[in-house]
Amino acid sequence: MFQILGSIAEFERELLRERVRAGMAQARRTGKHVGRPALRKFHLADIQRMRQARSEGASVRKLAADFVLWEKGQIKIRQTYVHNIVQDGAKTKLSKSSVEMHSLLAAVLQKWHEQTPYGNPQDYVFASTKLAGRKPRIGSMIVEDYLRPAAIRAEVISVSEDGHVRDKEGNVVRRFAFHTFRHSLASILMAGGENPAVIQATLRHTSLDMTMYYSHARKQQTRDAQGMVLEAIMPKRGQERGLETVQ
Repeated sequence: MFQILGSIAEFERELLRERVRAGMAQARRTGKHVGRPALRKFHLADIQRMRQARSEGASVRKLAADFVLWEKGQIKIRQTYVHNIVQDGAKTKLSKSSVEMHSLLAAVLQKWHEQTPYGNPQDYVFASTKLAGRKPRIGSMIVEDYLRPAAIRAEVISVSEDGHVRDKEGNVVRRFAFHTFRHSLASILMAGGENPAVIQATLRHTSLDMTMYYSHARKQQTRDAQGMVLEAIMPKRGQERGLETVQ
């Protein structure tokens, strides 16, 4: 029964994908733009405020300090880094809102500023040493130099003898990239019972549907859910026959 329901759900999802692809193709044929909208510029008030501050002698370092509000525990989004290009503003109104910063994250950032040669307030967190700090490092370089080694040390992933990267359950990890951490974050928080609205705000999604798309169920979670239904349907029958839950 569960296999049949799963097949139906997969069939409906594939139909939805086909409709989306067909709609995008039709939109392109009519000359409409499909994909990410152009990034918006700074809000006019922000631009005027920064220009006024510069005209009054404020340094770039002083203006850059406004990006991280240590006392309030917030990080302001003033620029984005898309396709190796630093751009002003952000994609959506939600993307431009401040990011909440936990005290542990603040401590890590301050410690990193003490260790990196680019620790001034106006510098990027992960500045490119090859470009003398003028641009941030791209996501793939951060993954290879920091995230992948950290994940291996924490035994989140491992490299098998055949050269494949595998997770704790032995599954082959086909993609270990910067963006996949957003999927991992959503899945971990969802599995921990966090409020979906909080997860949506953390990932800065405009809709809850997108947050649900980013969350994934692990195999053990699926087995546990299946076992809960089976035990509710036939608890006595399972006990009489001496059946045990298959892990």
